[in-house]
Amino acid sequence: MRARLAGVEAVRKFDEKTWREILKLRQDSLPESWRSLPSEAEIPEWYREAMDDPKYIMLILREAKKAIGYLMATPQNEAVEELKEADPLMREDEGRYYVEIIHILPDYRKANGSVKLIFAFLDELAKKGLNRTSMHVRVNNGMSAVVQKLFAGQLTEIRRIENWKYYGGHEPTDYIEGTYIKK
Repeated sequence: MRARLAGVEAVRKFDEKTWREILKLRQDSLPESWRSLPSEAEIPEWYREAMDDPKYIMLILREAKKAIGYLMATPQNEAVEELKEADPLMREDEGRYYVEIIHILPDYRKANGSVKLIFAFLDELAKKGLNRTSMHVRVNNGMSAVVQKLFAGQLTEIRRIENWKYYGGHEPTDYIEGTYIKK
């Protein structure tokens, strides 16, 4: 396990190097079975467009100069539109951001890279004058338990979806909502 992780940087505009790093992180961090989902061909262009869109919060975690993690969040209302079939209980909320993606290279997962990205995301969210968040979090890899422990007392909703379609329909996920209050 690595003792220290380098910094997190915000992605504020498109650049070819960062775009390629994000695509590589995605490729190297996802299980093989998830890489061939139907929308896979659209992914590269979608990331390219999102990098130039100020409504997204996009972060890269680095160790030395190597990109080892990535987080992307979007306004809740946009996520609801995209996910309404998969999660009909998810509701619009103008002042909430949804963590859409967290990718961490496997060798860095036990070094709290996801936690570092989440806290950097909360700092970016505060710059927008917001503190309400949501996410769908995997159960099988332990991430849901980590998020629930990390934000105990600040969570406003936790509910399980047994067969989340975005995990190939074979894994449970927890929808977690909260209001973050910096301690």
